[in-house]
Amino acid sequence: MPNTHCCKFINNFPLLNAHCIADEARRERWNEVIQLWSLVMECARRREDFSKQDVEDFQTMADDWFEKWVTMFGRDGLTNYTHIVSSGHLAFYMTTWGNLYKYSQLGWEAYNSLLK
Repeated sequence: MPNTHCCKFINNFPLLNAHCIADEARRERWNEVIQLWSLVMECARRREDFSKQDVEDFQTMADDWFEKWVTMFGRDGLTNYTHIVSSGHLAFYMTTWGNLYKYSQLGWEAYNSLLK
């Protein structure tokens, strides 16, 4: 799925969720975890280099998201991506290389999508 579609899905998740999940408490847990994930990814995609405090703030936010995610799904919700974010690997990359946006492959993915 192209990144633009993912962003639209995440940004409009509460609207979709309102139609898909009848249980209000469960719906709110989903909304909260998706909102946190969106904030984590928004921070990770910044185009500026990260200060030490930025990285610490990022990891705190990622830890908050991960705690809620694992509470909802347990081990079944763990993937390579959740591991990279929750284990501190992404924070290490931010510290080591600064701006991760310059390493993004989204431009190539968009180009491949056009060729399809």
